[in-house]
Amino acid sequence: MAGHILITGAGAGGGNGSATARMAAARGYAVSLMARSSGSKEASALLGEIAAKGGAAQVVTADVTSEGDIVDAFKKAADRFGPLTALMNSAGIAYDAHKCPAISQMGY
Repeated sequence: MAGHILITGAGAGGGNGSATARMAAARGYAVSLMARSSGSKEASALLGEIAAKGGAAQVVTADVTSEGDIVDAFKKAADRFGPLTALMNSAGIAYDAHKCPAISQMGY
């Protein structure tokens, strides 16, 4: 095993998290896919795809807005594949741009 990577937002489908999971698995990393719900079809499909190619992967469930969920997910990930050697935060929250205040570059 080259290492162990945990990727948040893995249940979102064909985005950066999924691409990174495929690449990491192909390079010999154990992959922990963090999804918001245990019934994530996208995360389960990605898990099956990685396993079919001989990779090691698991789905851990967590809401990234919950500290307790995050702690539990990290423990579960480490229990199976050992300590993390990499982390990718690919989880995001979509906001209506019209409801967000405009911030100038100087005000940032």
